[in-house]
Amino acid sequence: LSLAGALRLGCRLRCRPVPRITSALFSAIRSSAFLSSFVGTFALSVLCLREVRQRDTLHNAAIGGFVCALSILIEKKRRRPDLVVYCIPKALEIMYKAMYRRGMVKYIKNAEVPMFAVAMAILVSYMYSRPGSVKGEGVFRFLLGKF
Repeated sequence: LSLAGALRLGCRLRCRPVPRITSALFSAIRSSAFLSSFVGTFALSVLCLREVRQRDTLHNAAIGGFVCALSILIEKKRRRPDLVVYCIPKALEIMYKAMYRRGMVKYIKNAEVPMFAVAMAILVSYMYSRPGSVKGEGVFRFLLGKF
């Protein structure tokens, strides 16, 4: 189980443990199915297109990305925004690496540190201006205290 799955399981065990454990396990299985199908369908579709077209192009990757995006339908509607938060940074990372290989951007050593700081500043300011609007706000308040 991931950290999020372990935290969810721990929170649900406080009352009525058997139904809560069952629900948490099904939720973890569904999330695992999403992640495995997300990665697997992308790789499979790119490999199949490479075999059929006899070359590797950006179109193969774009079609593979569209096919793997359909795996979001495995998850419940209320969980889909959380998965977008997972998928967007991955897509941006892939886009950055592709642009770097083509010489369109420069490598900046330890650039993830200021990027993380900016992202945290945005989250904290959003939580401050609109309390209750960010999922997991309790974790932030536990780690950062009142702000």
